[in-house]
Amino acid sequence: MFLYFISIIVFYQYLLDDDEEVRTNACFGLGVLCQVAGQHLVNQYETILNRLSHVLSKETNRRMIDNICSCLCRMILVSPKHIPLGQVNYISFVFFSIWNISVQLGSTGDFSTFTTSRRFC
Repeated sequence: MFLYFISIIVFYQYLLDDDEEVRTNACFGLGVLCQVAGQHLVNQYETILNRLSHVLSKETNRRMIDNICSCLCRMILVSPKHIPLGQVNYISFVFFSIWNISVQLGSTGDFSTFTTSRRFC
């Protein structure tokens, strides 16, 4: 568990790096770390979300924005109750607008339709 916290510190540092490749890899790694660590990192989710929000507010690289959304999704899959879903709509909006994705929720809250005009390869 100690290694998880050491890794988070390293990823935090590199999320702000000048090199786009370093930033995108750090964000991807942070998401994978959250997924692999499972419940061990849920008490860090608020800090992680704050850092991702800060990075997103300045970011223009689409790959980085994609990795931020991917990290968020991995966190939601691990522990949705530790994510303020009402506050992450902005991130979803940015991601879905950039990739031109249309999502509609069904009456039960599940995805009833998911369409995109962009081919994912």
